[in-house]
Amino acid sequence: MKKILVIVFLLTSSLCTVAQLKNRLCLDVDMMFIPNFVYAEDFSQWGISYTRQFSKLSFISLVGKKWTTNSDFFLPEREGQIYTSTYMSPNWDKMKRGDLVSRKKFRSIDANYSYAILPSSKYGEVLAGAGLSYTFGQHYYIDTIIVPTFFPFDNYDVKYTEKQESYLGICPHFQYNYFMIKHRLILGVHVQPRKYFGLQSIQYDLGFHVGVNF
Repeated sequence: MKKILVIVFLLTSSLCTVAQLKNRLCLDVDMMFIPNFVYAEDFSQWGISYTRQFSKLSFISLVGKKWTTNSDFFLPEREGQIYTSTYMSPNWDKMKRGDLVSRKKFRSIDANYSYAILPSSKYGEVLAGAGLSYTFGQHYYIDTIIVPTFFPFDNYDVKYTEKQESYLGICPHFQYNYFMIKHRLILGVHVQPRKYFGLQSIQYDLGFHVGVNF
């Protein structure tokens, strides 16, 4: 009888351990790059992801992310939704009314599917997949550019309009995970381009993540 109880206990413990390792919770930290965008050289964001493994090679995840750095070129001069700032930049002679010049306070919610192209081993795992993303935040559009008429001819007075906007997009991704402490601790890196419908530029997220299996 004791042997049977021991066997049942070991089997139950094993099943519980396997079940526990089908869930993942990670903290993400990213640098973002948006080519051909005026003020997007050093954006960053952080996020939290929950992943559920529903087969040996397949995963689904929910991810929430928030921008942590924003364009800081705005001055506090404001009239309603119209802002005025002075710039010293050679780019403004190429801009026109209605151009998008900055994005602030953006957040995103992603739903992803991932497939293990390199299954979990002592060297880690490689996942590839894609998903849908919903993002929302503040956009700033040029309203008026006053061309400088005095030397050195590089101080542009720019009025711009703030709009709260949201977009739906797609977000393929590649991810490498390395496991420690019997597969319970996760350290990894990831790459994720984001294409939002209605926005011309593609956003590229490059980052690392740390998390736990449970």
